[in-house]
Order: sequence, then C-alpha cells, then structure tokens
Amino acid sequence: MNAFRNMKLTASSISKLRHIRYLNLSHCELGNVINDLSSLYNLQTLVLCGSKFQELPRNIGSLKNMRHLNISCTMITALPDSIISLCNLKTLDLSQCTEFQAFPRGIEAWEYIRCIDVSGTKVKELPDCISCYKYLSKLKFTLSKNLEALPRDIGKSELVSTKELSSLSLFYKVYFKMVILLKLEELKAAQIFKVLCKLNSIEAKEFVAFPGPAPTFLSDFLSAPTSST
Repeated sequence: MNAFRNMKLTASSISKLRHIRYLNLSHCELGNVINDLSSLYNLQTLVLCGSKFQELPRNIGSLKNMRHLNISCTMITALPDSIISLCNLKTLDLSQCTEFQAFPRGIEAWEYIRCIDVSGTKVKELPDCISCYKYLSKLKFTLSKNLEALPRDIGKSELVSTKELSSLSLFYKVYFKMVILLKLEELKAAQIFKVLCKLNSIEAKEFVAFPGPAPTFLSDFLSAPTSST
C-alpha cells in the first residue's frame, strides 16, 4: 500500500524519511522531488511503479544499501551512470517502461543481482555481462519486441527458458535474428529455434541470413521438412 499517494511531497517531507528502509511512492507525481531521494542513505527498497518523473537522480549511486529498485510502468528512457555503484542491488524491475532503451556501461558491478526484468521495454540488446552474474536466477524480457540480441554465452545458463523466448514470439511474432542463435549453446539454440518455428508456422528461410557456414544444428533443421500448426 502506498501511504504517500495522495500527499503533496516536498523536499522537506522527504528529508524526514532519512532513516527509512522501505519506500513506496508508486503512482505519485514526483517532479523534482525525486532528486531528494538520493539523500535517503538507509533506503533498501524503492518502489516507483507508475510514478511520474523524468529521470532518476544522477547521484542515485550514493544509495549504497539499495537492494530492490522497482521503476516499472514509468516513462524513463535511461538509467543514470551512477546506478552502477549500487553494488548491493538484488532486483531491478524495468517492466513496461515502454521508452527504456539500453543499460549504461559498467553494470557488471552488480555482483549480487538476482532478478532483472525488462519486459515490455525498447531494449534492443542485453549486455553480455548478464550471463556472468553469479547469483542471477531470473532474466525476464517477455513482450520486448525490439530485442535483437541476447547476452553471449546465455545458452550455457538456465536464466532463459524456452517458454520465455516462445512467449515473445507468440505475442509479437518476433523473428529473432541469427545473431541470437549463434550466441547460444547449440543444443539449446536448436530447441528454441524449433519452438519459435512451430509457434508461428513460419519457414526457416524467413529468418535473417547470417554470414559464414550454418551451425550443425541449423543445417540439420533446415534440411528437415517444416511442419505447420
């Protein structure tokens, strides 16, 4: 429950929350007040779902105790560079941020990150470092219709399920470019490729052509009859 929803927030009212650890400001008109949030040094969870603001504070990286950041359903387009300093961050929810396009450089510093959700965003490429996070257990990007590339070596982990990829294709008929499949472990790539084709009843040749000889799994698949649903 958001106790601040019908309140007029000011810099003065925010300063009184300096010892707070959990703050829910979802669906609030934040305006410039959002810049004062960076003074809440004890904050561990910040929920800004559906709130109206232009951008996160540039010095949000000063919130070293931040564990959970939810900025879903906002019009944010980018994250400030200082966000890489949130070294204790565990969950980042950017779902339905329909204007969000890319992560800043240096997010490999999120050593303890466990869940990243970019569902419904304009993200075109997920950074390669994501597949190297030691504790990451959930990577969500359903309905991200602009997505063209997954992290390198993502096929060697269990972060991305065939269901996650197929739901993307099912709703938006996204025909993944071959650059995605070439980054995946061959066995998993073959499974994903077959699921996408089955869901959309497409011909393999409809996919974007890629340079060089086809991987073994793809050559075998292309030579097999295409079945429709």
